[in-house]
Amino acid sequence: LWDLCFSPDGSKLVTVGGNRVYVFDTSAGTLIQSLKGHTNNVVCTTFSKDGQLFASGSIDKSVIIWNAKFEGILKYTHDDPIVCLAFNPTKSLLISGSCNDIGFWSCDENKVNKCDQPGRVTCCSWTNDGQFVAIGCYNGVISIRNKMGEEKVVINRGQACPIWSIAWSPETENTDVLAVADWSQKLSFYQLSGKLLYKERDLGFDACFISWYGARGEFILIGGSNRKVNLYSKEGHFLTMIVEKQSWIWSAKKSPNSEFLALCGQDGCLSLQNLQIAQVHNYYRDRYTYRDNLTDVIVHHLLTDKKIRIKTKELIKKVALYQNKLLIQYSDTFLVYESPADNALSLQYKHCNKFNKKIDATIVMICSCNIITIIDRQITSLSFDGTRQNDWLLDSQVRYVKVVGGPIGREGLLVGLKNGKVMLIFLDNSFPVLLLTINGIVKGLDFNANRTLLAIVDEHNTCLVYDVRTKELLYQEPNANSVAWNTCFLEMLSFSFNGLLSIKSGNFPIQQQKQQGFVLSFDGPRIYCLTKTGVTNVAVPYSAILYQYIEKKSFKDAYKIGCLGVTDDDWRFLGQQSLENFDFEIARKSFVQIREIIYIDLVLEIEERVRRGEKNKKVILGDILALQGRYEEAADSYKAAGQPSKAIEMYTDLRMFNMTKDLLADDDGSVDKRALMSKQAAWATSLNDLKSAAEMYMSAGEMGKAIDIMGHNGWSDMLIEVTRKLDKGDRTNLLKCANFLKALKQYAYAAEIFENTGDIASLVKLQTETEMWDEAIETAHKHPEFKKEIHYAHAIWLAEKDLFEDAQKAFHKAGKEQEAILVLEQLTDNAVLEKRFQDASYYHWLLSMQFLDSAATAKKQTDLLKKFNEYQRKADIYYAYHVIQRRVEEPFTFHSQDSLFNISRYLTNRLANESLLGVSKVYILYTLVKQGRHLGAYKSARQAHEKFRSLLVPPMLQTLIDVDCLCIKSKPFNDAEELLPVCYHCSSTNPLLSKHGNVCVNCKHPFVFSFVYFETLPLIEFKLEDGLTDGEAMSLLELEAPQHSGKTVNRKRKDSKSGFDDDDDSNDGGDDEDDNGDDFCILEYLSSSKSTKAKPVVVNRNHLKKLSLTDVIICKWKNPLHFRYYKIAFTDVPIVKCDSCNRMFLKDDYELLMLQYGKCPFCRKAMEQQVQ
Repeated sequence: LWDLCFSPDGSKLVTVGGNRVYVFDTSAGTLIQSLKGHTNNVVCTTFSKDGQLFASGSIDKSVIIWNAKFEGILKYTHDDPIVCLAFNPTKSLLISGSCNDIGFWSCDENKVNKCDQPGRVTCCSWTNDGQFVAIGCYNGVISIRNKMGEEKVVINRGQACPIWSIAWSPETENTDVLAVADWSQKLSFYQLSGKLLYKERDLGFDACFISWYGARGEFILIGGSNRKVNLYSKEGHFLTMIVEKQSWIWSAKKSPNSEFLALCGQDGCLSLQNLQIAQVHNYYRDRYTYRDNLTDVIVHHLLTDKKIRIKTKELIKKVALYQNKLLIQYSDTFLVYESPADNALSLQYKHCNKFNKKIDATIVMICSCNIITIIDRQITSLSFDGTRQNDWLLDSQVRYVKVVGGPIGREGLLVGLKNGKVMLIFLDNSFPVLLLTINGIVKGLDFNANRTLLAIVDEHNTCLVYDVRTKELLYQEPNANSVAWNTCFLEMLSFSFNGLLSIKSGNFPIQQQKQQGFVLSFDGPRIYCLTKTGVTNVAVPYSAILYQYIEKKSFKDAYKIGCLGVTDDDWRFLGQQSLENFDFEIARKSFVQIREIIYIDLVLEIEERVRRGEKNKKVILGDILALQGRYEEAADSYKAAGQPSKAIEMYTDLRMFNMTKDLLADDDGSVDKRALMSKQAAWATSLNDLKSAAEMYMSAGEMGKAIDIMGHNGWSDMLIEVTRKLDKGDRTNLLKCANFLKALKQYAYAAEIFENTGDIASLVKLQTETEMWDEAIETAHKHPEFKKEIHYAHAIWLAEKDLFEDAQKAFHKAGKEQEAILVLEQLTDNAVLEKRFQDASYYHWLLSMQFLDSAATAKKQTDLLKKFNEYQRKADIYYAYHVIQRRVEEPFTFHSQDSLFNISRYLTNRLANESLLGVSKVYILYTLVKQGRHLGAYKSARQAHEKFRSLLVPPMLQTLIDVDCLCIKSKPFNDAEELLPVCYHCSSTNPLLSKHGNVCVNCKHPFVFSFVYFETLPLIEFKLEDGLTDGEAMSLLELEAPQHSGKTVNRKRKDSKSGFDDDDDSNDGGDDEDDNGDDFCILEYLSSSKSTKAKPVVVNRNHLKKLSLTDVIICKWKNPLHFRYYKIAFTDVPIVKCDSCNRMFLKDDYELLMLQYGKCPFCRKAMEQQVQ
C-alpha cells in the first residue's frame, strides 16, 4: 500500500495498492468498495476539500477523478508515470506530478494545464490559502509556484539531497512554514520566501512521508525506512516513537475529526491506531501546572488567573508542584525550578537544580528538598542532586499519594494503597505509619487542616470520613470520585461526581450544585475543579450552610462560615440572631463586617450597660426588638420588664400616637404631655401637614419652630398674626419673624419690627437691599452712625444705573472718593476693551473731573492736576477715535469725507509720539490716506502711508492700503491749498501733518477744534496780566465797549488772521481816539515771534475794556484752575461752548445735536441742565 487519505469528515479512508483504489468505512473498519480503472500500480491519492471528489494516480501515467458515489468521472494522462497528487484546499483544483512535468486540473475549466518541471518530481503540497504549491524533485530542488503554474521561488538543496516528502504547516496565523524531508536523512523548514527557518535536523533514516499533527501544527509525524512513526515538535525536535512496524512505512495521516492515525506500508497492511496524548499535570493549593504541546510547562496561579510558560525542547514526562518548587521530568533528566519564597503571588521560576537519571515512575512528586518517585509499590526519596536517600517498599500497589506538608526535609506523605490501607510516611522516618484500612481500593485521600479528620474515596465512589485518633467512621457519602477539605474550616469538605459538586459541613445535610470536573482543592471561598478545558474557579455559596449553624445556635462556627463569603443580608441575620441570644461578641463582629453602625452602637451600649450591672434582659431584648422593627414584641417585653414608659417613648419616637394613647390610659402621670405634643408636631411635619404642625408647636409653646414652618412655607398672614401675639421682650422670635417677612417681600412689616426692636443695622440692610432710598436716607438723618454705609450703598446703586454724577456725590457723602475713582476706572477699562470708545471718552472725562474736585481740597495738587490733564487728553482722543473705528469696522457712517479727514488728521497729529490702549493707528492712517486721496491731500496721504511700515496691518486692510498707495503715487506730491490750516494767531499757513502735534509750526500756539466735525475754529487764546483776577476780568468784559468815530472803529479791519487791529497803544491804558485798541496783539506777537515755545497774548484792563463779551469765549474751570479766555477772530462764525465740559462747537452743529439727542455730545450734559 503506497498512499492513503481521509475524507474531510473522516468517515472514509482511501488507500491505494496494486492497480486498485480501496475505500474503507472508518467507523466500522469495513471495505466499502474496490475501484478499478488503472492498469498498473496506483501510487498516490488525495481528497478534495469539500469531500465531493477524490483522485488517484498510477504508474500507467493516468489520473482518475472519482466522485462521492465512487464513479470515475474523468481520466487524463501524462507522458510519464504519476508520482504525486494534491487538491487545492480552497477550490477544486488538482495538481498532478509525473517524472518530468506537472498538470493543473480544475473542475470549472474541465481541462489540464501542464508545465514542464526540470528534474524528476517526487512530491507536492499546497499552502493553506491555496495560493501557492511546493513541488519537490529528486535532484534536490523545491519549486514554489502559484496556482497558475508560474514559478515564484526555487530552493536548491543539491544533488545529494533528493526531496521525498514535503508538507505545509496548517497554522494560518503566522508565516507559512514548509517542512522538507529528503533522503540525505535531513529535516529542514523553509518560509514561503525560500528562507531557511530553523537549523536542519538529522533524522537517521530515509523519510517516506511527513505529516503535520494538530489543528495548529503543533507536531510532525515522520516515518519511512526506520519502520516507525516518530513524533517531532514543530521546530523538528524528536519527542517520541508512536508506532513500530516490520517493514517500511510509506504513509501515515491523522483523521480530521478524531485521534485515529492511519498508516500503510511495504507489507501491504493498513492499520488504524488510536493516538492519545496523556494529560500530565499537578497542583498545590492555588497553583496548577500542566504540560502543553508535550514540550512546554505552564504554571497557572488560580487566584490571580495569571499564567507563565516554561519552554523546553524535549518531551516532558512528569511535572510536580510543592510550595515554591517546580519539578520537570524528561526521559532521563530531572529539572528543579523555584520561585521567590517571600512572594506568594510570584510566577518567576528560576532553574536551581538538575541531575540525569532515567526513572520510569508512575508518580513523581517534589517536596521542599526531596523528589519522590513511585513505581508500583516502591516509594523512593531522592535529593535534588539525584542521590537516593530513602526507600519504602509497601505491601500493595500505590494508588494515591499526597504531600500533606511538614518541616523542611521532614514532610509527610499520605499514601493510599490498592489493598485499602492508608499509610502516613515521613521523609525522615524509614517506617510507614498505618492510619487505617478500608475494604476496597483507595482512589483519593485528604487530611483536614489540623489532621484530625481523614476523607477517603474508595473504588465504589463512596466518600468515607474517619476520625484519625479513634479510627471511627464518622459518616459516608455516595457519589464521589475526588475529595478535598476546606483549608479554612476544619469540618467542611467537597467532593464531585457526574457533574455534581457536593459540599458537606459537619453532620449537616450536603449542599449540591452543578459543576463538571474533579475537585482539586478547597481553598476558603473557592473550589478548584479540573475539567477538560482546564481548571475552573468555583465560588461557593455559603448561605445555606450558615443558616444551618445559626439554627443550631452555633454562632462561632456560623461566624467562621460567614468569613468565607456570605451576603450582607446573611451577616445581618447572623448578627441579629446572636444579639437576640445575647452573644454580643459575635453580634458586634457580624455587624462590623457590613458596617451597620446603628447595630454596632446598640451592641456597644448594651455591653456597657451589662458591665455597669444591668441585669434586666427583658429591657435589653426590648431595645433589640425595637431596632429590628418588631415593635409590638418590644412593647410586650418592656411591659414584662415593668417599664411601660419605655414603650410609650418608643411609640412616640415612631409617631405611632394611637398606640401611645392606648398606653397613656394606664399611665400614672409620669409622662410629659407637652413633650408628646411637640413630638406629634414633628411627626405632622414629616407627614407634610405643616399647618397642623405649626399650630401644635404653638400649643406646645415652641414658637420658634412654629415660626420656622410659617416662614419656610410663605405664610405671611400667620407670621403677622404671631408677631402681634409675641411679647415685645421676645426679641429672638420677633427678629426671626422680621427676617421671614423680609424674605417674603413684606418690607413694611419687616422694617417696622426692626425699628421697634432697635435693630437699626438690619433695618438699614433691608432698606438698601430693597432700594428704599428715601427711607434709607431718612434713617441716615436719624442715625448718623449709619450715614456712610447708606450713602455708599446708594452710590454703588447709582453707578450701576449709569447715574455717575449722582453716584459721585453719594461717594463723597460716604467719604469713599477712592472707591468712586475705582468704579469709574473699571468702567473705563471695560469700555475700551469692549470698543465702546464714546463711553470710554465719557468715563475718562468723569475721572478727570473727579481729580479736579479732589485737587480743590488737596494739599498736594500737582499730581492730581497731572491726572486731570491726562484724563482730559484721553477723553478727547477716544471721543474722536470713536468715529474712525465705526467708519472702518461698520459699513455706514453719517460723517462726510471732510469730517473724517479732519478727525483722522487731528488724531494723527495728537498721537504723533505716543500710543493709547485700544486706539489703532492703522485705522487712523487708513482713514487719513483714503479721505486724503479723495480730497486732494496727496502729500499728506503719502506721508501717512509711509508710517504703515512700522505698524502691523490687519490682513483685511492690507489689499485696500496697497491699492490706495498705488493710486496716491500717481498723484502730485502736494496738498490742496484750501485744505491747509491757517493759524489765527500768527496768520501762518501750516502743513496738514506735523510732528509737533496740533499746534502752529511757527508760533506754537495750539489750534482749537470744533468737537463735532473737528474743523479749526477761529479762536485766539489770551491770558490776564498778573494781578488781574477772573472776577475783575468778567466785570470789565461785561462793560459796554466804547464807540469810536470814523474809520478807526471799522470792524471790517478784522479780516486780519490775528483777529485784532494792527495798532496798539498800551502805554497807560488811556483813551485811544485814533485807534480801535486792538493793536497790542501785534506787539505781543512780534515780541514772541522768535520764541520756540507758545506764548499767549497777555491783556491788561484797558484791553478788556475795549473788548465786548460777545467777542470772547470764557472757559470757566473749577478751582484750582483759572479761567481760559479766547478771542473770536471772525464774529460771523458763530461758536458756542458747553458750560459743563468747556468744549467748543460750531453753533449750527451743536444745536442740531442738542435737538437730536438732548445733551452735549461730549459730556452728555442734558439740555435742561445747560439752560439752568
